[in-house]
Amino acid sequence: MQLDDAFKSDKRFRDPKNFPYGFARSGEFTREQAQLIENHGYAYIELASGARAPLCDQEQAFMAFCQGDKDAESLHERTWKRYQDKVNRKINCYTLASIPSVSDDDASDDDD
Repeated sequence: MQLDDAFKSDKRFRDPKNFPYGFARSGEFTREQAQLIENHGYAYIELASGARAPLCDQEQAFMAFCQGDKDAESLHERTWKRYQDKVNRKINCYTLASIPSVSDDDASDDDD
C-alpha cells in the first residue's frame, strides 16, 4: 500500500459547530494541519472509533495512539490530538457579583 492511500476519505471534513469559519481561519492550526483535518478528518474519526479497520502501518499506529497505547508521534497523530484538545477543552467562565453586606448597625435596628 502506498503512503498516499493512508487515511483516505471521500469527503472533506468540516466542523461548523466548533470551527464555523473553517480550520484554516480559526487560528488554531497551521495550514498543513488544517489541510490534513479537512482531507482526512472522517478517516481519523472512523479509525478512532473503531468503525474502520486500519489499512496500513500508519493507520495501525494511529489507532494505537487513539487507544492511549502510545504518544502522538506522526504528523497525523499530532494533528488529531490538537483537534481533540481544541474541541474538548474546558471553558471556565467567571462572573463578578457583589453581595450586599449587613453591618452590625443594620442588624441591631431590626431587633427593635
